[in-house]
Amino acid sequence: MTGRLLPALADLERRLELGDDDPAVHRERARVYLYLDRPEEALTALGEAAGDEQDANHLALLTRAHRRAGRFAPAREAAQRLRTADPASFQPALTVSRTEGLAEVAELWRAADAELLVVACAQGDWPRADTLLAGLLAETPTWTTVADAADDLTELLACPGADPTELEPRLHRLTRARDAFSGLSGD
Repeated sequence: MTGRLLPALADLERRLELGDDDPAVHRERARVYLYLDRPEEALTALGEAAGDEQDANHLALLTRAHRRAGRFAPAREAAQRLRTADPASFQPALTVSRTEGLAEVAELWRAADAELLVVACAQGDWPRADTLLAGLLAETPTWTTVADAADDLTELLACPGADPTELEPRLHRLTRARDAFSGLSGD
């Protein structure tokens, strides 16, 4: 995906029309709907991914979609199932942090993959965050990698206890990189 979300969504819808009912198609539709800030449609797409309910990718998207829709109880339930499927996922920590604050769930953040930018930011490890961000942007990332990182930091910024002074400049670098893929940056 290159940031051209509506054509990507149309392609996925066409695959479904042609009978491709692979759960991965539904997951990808959900991902696109989340990029478009349409969490309800993302939840519908995930509901159509029959047989995929215990897959870690499915659960991560389900957790994210419920959070983005403001449904924190179902988000926590999905996040708990995700912890079983992928103990290093940061999604459970982000889910609980949205309602309880970063400091209250420090243990969950310590259990998450320490090599992720969102984890370094959640832990307030700004030198490591800068190293991870520089590495992410230097490696010629895909649009989805940059968009996911920007979405993660945007959600982190909404958590009680988040430090906007530290997060916003890093988020700005990510959104500029993301938007440059689509020619939206204005640079």
